[in-house]
Amino acid sequence: MQTYMLEISMCPSLNDGGKTNTLFDKIKKDIALWRADVAKEENGVNITSIFKVTGEKKAMTVVKSSNPAYVDAIVGLLPAEYDVKVSALKPYEDFAKAVLKITDDKLTSPSPRNLPADGSTIMWVTGYVDYKGKTYDELIEIWAEEAVAVLSTRQKGATFEVYKAVAERVVHFITSMEQDALDNLIFGLPIVQKNGDQTKFIAKSVMLL
Repeated sequence: MQTYMLEISMCPSLNDGGKTNTLFDKIKKDIALWRADVAKEENGVNITSIFKVTGEKKAMTVVKSSNPAYVDAIVGLLPAEYDVKVSALKPYEDFAKAVLKITDDKLTSPSPRNLPADGSTIMWVTGYVDYKGKTYDELIEIWAEEAVAVLSTRQKGATFEVYKAVAERVVHFITSMEQDALDNLIFGLPIVQKNGDQTKFIAKSVMLL
């Protein structure tokens, strides 16, 4: 099964003359109907989670599918007024094992996927990694240290999911950690401490739908 991230945005040209919160309600309703339609298709697509981005006319979802044609099919079930950007992802623990050569099976076990569904604040953090002035081997060494730090934190009970964009130096980190704890984790990562000027994070508050 391949993992995909779908960024679902309402077209900027859409304007019903009403207030923005009316559009927020429409997004939630449309996404709920879309999720039900996807379930009816029975084509093996599994929607792992769906999030509404706080204060934006946008939703983000993680899906699993055995065939990219099925992803095309479910995107086609959305109303025409939505733009969709699709990115291929892989679970971070798989990247850690295959590329970073992390051999601790406890660290690289599948994510428990236990994000709360009770309205808790959830943050979607996207990290962009560059390595100007460093060799590839130096980058991989630092990144391996970072992966051990992140996965060890999850093993100790922190609630988050982590994905790496396929063929990109981009990481997606979805967590219900308190914001102070999240700041402490991010700024304590080896990839920030040793490669901070080449690493950028963008955080979005999201709500689980």
